[in-house]
Amino acid sequence: MGGNATLEFGTKRIDKKDYEHIADMLSLRIFSNKGDLRIKNEQACIIPSYRQKADFGDMDILSTMPANEAEKFFADLVIGKKKNGNVTSFAIEVDEIKFQLDWILSSKKDFDFSYYFFSYNDLGNLIGRIASRFGLKFGHDGLFAKYYFNNGVRSTKQLSNSKVEIPFNFSFFQALSYLGLDPVVYIKGFDTKEDIFNFVANSHFFHPSFFDISEMNSEKKRRDRKRTILNEFRAFTDNLKDQFNEVSIYKIERDFNARKVSQVVQKYINERKLEKARINAVRRYRNTFNRHFNKADIFIGALPISASQEIKREMNTFIKTQTQTKALCDLTLKLSYNELNQVTEALFGKFLKDLKVKGMID
Repeated sequence: MGGNATLEFGTKRIDKKDYEHIADMLSLRIFSNKGDLRIKNEQACIIPSYRQKADFGDMDILSTMPANEAEKFFADLVIGKKKNGNVTSFAIEVDEIKFQLDWILSSKKDFDFSYYFFSYNDLGNLIGRIASRFGLKFGHDGLFAKYYFNNGVRSTKQLSNSKVEIPFNFSFFQALSYLGLDPVVYIKGFDTKEDIFNFVANSHFFHPSFFDISEMNSEKKRRDRKRTILNEFRAFTDNLKDQFNEVSIYKIERDFNARKVSQVVQKYINERKLEKARINAVRRYRNTFNRHFNKADIFIGALPISASQEIKREMNTFIKTQTQTKALCDLTLKLSYNELNQVTEALFGKFLKDLKVKGMID
């Protein structure tokens, strides 16, 4: 991304006409007539920019297909390539035009969110700065609450030695709404960079100071200075500062806190507790059934496949019923050895009866 990865191969910025020509040519190779990727069960999309963009340093294609597999679609055009994490930058030559193509690998789970996040240049990054102000992470894989710990105790970022990112499990448009942005405006798209800037500045939780470079550490300053659109956005926000003189950052933060991030976090904590309790409860049930079988000198693996599968299926159904809620899991964990034997005894008796009827045991 950015168009600088393949400069050593002679790639250059190109105008919109050449960009659209290359996009059309690649689309014919990569996509079927129905608009689907030519490889079954895989996805790919060219990431859109604002509509009046005059020139381009690269073309971004987001896909669930690894770049080394996708390359076969345009191998004859490739004159060089470089890999950086999940992005493979190809230097391609089309009708004597040398240009950079970035193939961005995405998981299927994150594909939709990533597509919208990467669209319209650095819009996703700008939204992420607002989210970060409130202790959240807005990235290509979703919206998360960030919590820091020092030896298991909640801490500040500076004093922490571990971090937990708790997912909101929002769609991209749910995340926009949560951050005070209008999904309808986003869906219509943007003609200019100024349209993108106005979209961000119209968030209910925007304040120019959130983008003040003086409050960043040296590493972030160095990285941000390389991003042209971020610098342009800061210049844009300079013209808004007078409008925000009377707007209290405290009020913005108070209004955002009313969104009750803590409820999302508590839900996540409760789900993790249930998951842990369920794992322990299931383990206790399986161990109990194993003791029943061992005591009766029955080895499930030695039974005919149909019988062993049926027993395992009934066991799993029983265990699932007994561990549906945290209350049931907690009860299971409180039962004594003898009490657990009693709970499972009836089902085990049924197994024995069925095996005898089928003549599998005496």
